[in-house]
Amino acid sequence: MWLIVHALLIPDPIHGIPYKTLSRLQPWGDLGSLGIYSGLGFGGEIFDWFSIQCVDLRAPLVQVFMPPISTTHPVLILSDLREVEDIVTKRMSETDRADIMHTWFGLVAPRASIGLKSKSDAYRKQRSLWNVILSPSFLREVVAKNIHDVALELVNLWTKKAEQSQGFPFDARDDIQMAMLEATWRNMFGTPLHLVSIKSESLHLLQRDSSNVVTFKAASMPEFCSILDTLLLCLDWVIQGVTPRGYTWLFRATGILSRAEKRKDEILDNQICTARAKVRHGKSSGKDAMSLVLEKDARMSESTAVTDDALRDEVLELLLTGRSTTSGSFLWVLKYLTDHPTVQRKLRHQLSLRFEKCDTPGSPSAEQIMTASLPYLDAVIAETLRCSATVPVCFRETSLPCTILGHNIPAGTPLVLLTAGSFYQSPTMPHVAEELRSRTSRKAVAHKINHTRNSNSTSKQRMTCFNDFDPSRWIVDSMFNPDAVHMLPFSAGSRGCFGKKIAMLEMRILIVVLIMNFDFPKLAEPLSNYKSVDGLSRKPRQCHVSPRPLFR
Repeated sequence: MWLIVHALLIPDPIHGIPYKTLSRLQPWGDLGSLGIYSGLGFGGEIFDWFSIQCVDLRAPLVQVFMPPISTTHPVLILSDLREVEDIVTKRMSETDRADIMHTWFGLVAPRASIGLKSKSDAYRKQRSLWNVILSPSFLREVVAKNIHDVALELVNLWTKKAEQSQGFPFDARDDIQMAMLEATWRNMFGTPLHLVSIKSESLHLLQRDSSNVVTFKAASMPEFCSILDTLLLCLDWVIQGVTPRGYTWLFRATGILSRAEKRKDEILDNQICTARAKVRHGKSSGKDAMSLVLEKDARMSESTAVTDDALRDEVLELLLTGRSTTSGSFLWVLKYLTDHPTVQRKLRHQLSLRFEKCDTPGSPSAEQIMTASLPYLDAVIAETLRCSATVPVCFRETSLPCTILGHNIPAGTPLVLLTAGSFYQSPTMPHVAEELRSRTSRKAVAHKINHTRNSNSTSKQRMTCFNDFDPSRWIVDSMFNPDAVHMLPFSAGSRGCFGKKIAMLEMRILIVVLIMNFDFPKLAEPLSNYKSVDGLSRKPRQCHVSPRPLFR
């Protein structure tokens, strides 16, 4: 029986690529190792396990055996950032979205573009429609305005919390998550959920625990919040779990998922129908994503139009990523700035100088923040993305036979492309010989070398003290240099993060408003650890703040 199960679940390894012999001999492959790492002392931190395999085997390309992802091919883990960038930007015809992405996101949004193959008609239709939300006018007139309004509501909430808590810290995670969900909902439909305002109006201090952390009574939030929490919980479990299909079956069999899906569909369908009626009768404001998408959809032929089911799934994807990924990135910003008061003071000083003539102290307009040159702010954001590794992996699959670092890879092979992890700091990682790289990779690095020679800061200097949070590594000749450190926080290429522009703009405005209105003092060490929980993204396990209002 052991041999039969092993033969069915564990594929033959690819010649020449390192792997762990013990895992190859077990019918569950590397799942045991992943489960132990995730469950013993590293609960929920699964992303780093992939980079540890490269460190253990001392190779930039290794193979693991993971039956839930593939029983026909080993899973390849690539930790060489230069090769990763080459694959996702220059060799796009060779790879596509991995099937496991559709397995995961198919749980809650099977028609969303995040899980679709790039060459599919469904993906092309979705992208053609939703590109409207990345236009400069939408970013300026809709996204910037909405996140600025929500940021001011958050200032009001935290001013009240600071007063009631008498300076003791509180957990910021739910406030930030609700703020990002509120902003994303307004971007989508042009109407508010009032999530931050509800929390502010019903604020009531409950208790202070032995760590001096205060808690507030949970506000009664709209039903959609609990629905989204349920969907995110199911999605995170499926992504983290060693048997995604098993968890999918469990959530459906128990009715947990079906009940949430039914109400989610009803709520989103109502929003889509309302927006469609406004567009049909010429009453659309054009200031929300759904109106713009439906207007564009109406101009398409029937064969290229997108169904309401597909629209609903794409909206859900954007709401989930706004609620989880963007909020997670901003929580890391808060943690790093709170733990580095010198950086925080320097950032506030530069913001104060730049916006000293704004009409209201501490509250420059969305337009002012969006258009201002703020190199140190850009450096803080970049350094946070580098250190936090919010999305440190991307999943691809070879579409045709190709070569990676000198190895022949068959079509259909799953790839885990690492954009961050412990392999960066490991002295045991070997140098990759230039002749093993692709022609496009060698050509690209030649251009970068010539560019670096003209810079006053060398790569070695910029990467000194790799583990330190140091935004100054991004400043070259008093200007922000986005190429100062090689990283891919949003992946890259046509399948890179679709909402990158929105996320960066929202973080920019939220940071400015909060840093100019509050001082965030450093907290005791027990309230400031950097453990994470992995799922849709890598989020901090804790994020406490004790904001002190700068204006009364």
